Amino acid sequence: KVLFNISILSLVLTSFSSLPNWLHSSLYIFAGLACLIQQSFWRPYLAMKKMIIGLLHLSYFLFSFSLMFLGLSSLFKNLASFQSDIHLLLTGAVSIIGMNMMIRASLGHTGNKLHFTPFLYSIFICLIIGALLRTFIPLFFPTIAIASYHYSMGFWTLGYIFYLIKFVPLVIKARKE
Repeated sequence: KVLFNISILSLVLTSFSSLPNWLHSSLYIFAGLACLIQQSFWRPYLAMKKMIIGLLHLSYFLFSFSLMFLGLSSLFKNLASFQSDIHLLLTGAVSIIGMNMMIRASLGHTGNKLHFTPFLYSIFICLIIGALLRTFIPLFFPTIAIASYHYSMGFWTLGYIFYLIKFVPLVIKARKE
């Protein structure tokens, strides 16, 4: 609980634009490290046995890594080119956390078992590929950045279409008892 409070305080302090760049960067990196340390107490290696929880741990790890990436991009401006730091956080970590919550809520509220199928894994694979394409291709191959954005949007959209295909029929039917 202490690490969580420290990481939140660090993130709140990053909102002060008058801070020196090195301190701003250090606060992001510190918040990411605090989140990683806190997550290690949740025993993520055990959670990976049940992938509905394991994917949530994966997204928390990506969130922690994204915070550190934000900090590093403040120090090394080339990492912030193409806004790769923000894309990793938003199209990667936040979207995977959100999708995991949407799937869990949709399964639970419709009376279905909280069990992941290969089709549900494909949703997350699409989101992860989309986030990685949008984040890292522009950094390493800037000449094809626009193309990588298009492919990223395609994968990301496909993941949400898969979600709709799976859950619209479940949600519009009466709940299983």
